[in-house]
Amino acid sequence: MFRWPRDTEPEEAVRKEQVRPEESVSCVTANFRAFMTDLSHEELDGEESLQEMVELVFKRAVKKPHSAAVFAKLCQHLSTVEVQSLTDWSASVSFRSLLVKHCQAEFRKNLDKEGISQKSGSCLEPVRDVRVIDRLREEQKKAKPSDQFLNTLRFIGELFLSKVLAEKAMHCCIRRLLQKGDGPSLEGLCQLLQLIQQDLEVVTSKEVMDSYYNQLVFIAEKGKRAPRLSLLLKHTADSRK
Repeated sequence: MFRWPRDTEPEEAVRKEQVRPEESVSCVTANFRAFMTDLSHEELDGEESLQEMVELVFKRAVKKPHSAAVFAKLCQHLSTVEVQSLTDWSASVSFRSLLVKHCQAEFRKNLDKEGISQKSGSCLEPVRDVRVIDRLREEQKKAKPSDQFLNTLRFIGELFLSKVLAEKAMHCCIRRLLQKGDGPSLEGLCQLLQLIQQDLEVVTSKEVMDSYYNQLVFIAEKGKRAPRLSLLLKHTADSRK
């Protein structure tokens, strides 16, 4: 059974004419309170509908990056909404738990899309020529990230700022991006750090944060990257000082 968190109890009666989730989410940037009021209880009374809402909010947040903070605030209000689990009738699942899983899946999917396989064309046979692989890797170092990838990272960062995602999730993202180390991953990392750095510093040891930024400086100076990316890495590192 759908339960609204206490601090998000609708202040006005739900309109008699039911509003579809797609319509409600699309207008959230214009009227946040109206969205919270217009969502009817019947539309989110099961795990499937709650999962659908998670995916819809995430999709719209990525599509409208300039409103990512608003969508993150929405997720903060919905985070404690719980419905009965489909797999365990004695348990419940929350909007937040489904959102965390969805963020993990979208991060991995978008990170893989930015990989070297994206440059290998539509050939069915895997690339085995070492020279071709080296060339592809060099191209990937200079490649720019897709808007989808950057917007996904931005929304994930906003969810951390809104206390929906924990700092552990941020460290996981940062380490994965550093480990991959190609152009799109590093540019996405710079955007993420510029967004969350101040809040992450509060809950992270200085040694860990130093290690992240020291790696950025090292890559900028020794990594033989494109000038644009090297400047971005240095700017991100310098902005912390």
